[in-house]
Amino acid sequence: MPTISFHYDKSLIARIVDAAEDETLHVTLTLGAAGELQAAEPVVPHGPLAPLMNGGLLPAGTVLALRRPGTDWAGSAVVTRQGKLLVEGRETPFPSPSTAATAVTGNMVNGWTVWYTPDGRTLEDLRHEARAD
Repeated sequence: MPTISFHYDKSLIARIVDAAEDETLHVTLTLGAAGELQAAEPVVPHGPLAPLMNGGLLPAGTVLALRRPGTDWAGSAVVTRQGKLLVEGRETPFPSPSTAATAVTGNMVNGWTVWYTPDGRTLEDLRHEARAD
C-alpha cells in the first residue's frame, strides 16, 4: 500500500486556521518519488491581472466579491497565482475579470467595475492606482 506524506509550510496551516467559515481555500498537491521533496516552480502571473499582481496590489489568494448596486448579482472568485480568477462553483479559472463576471451573471459585464477586493476597492480602482505609480 502506498504511503502519503504531506510536507507543508507553517504559514499554510496559519492561513487555514485564519480562514473565514464561508471562505474556500485551494491547495495544490504534487507527486514526487519516495522521500523526495519537490520544490514548487515559481509561477509568473500572465494576463490582465498580472500588472496588479506584480505591483503588489492584488496578491494571489485574494478573494473578490462580485456586486453591482440594483441587481441581485452575487459571486466570489479567488485570484490564482497565474493571474486568473477561479469562480466559486466552477472548475476552470477564467483569464479575465470580465469573462469571470459574465460567467457569474449570464450577461456581458465589465469585470473591472464589479469585482471588489475585501477592502471595498474595485479592480478598476487598483488599475488606476497601478497606473499612478
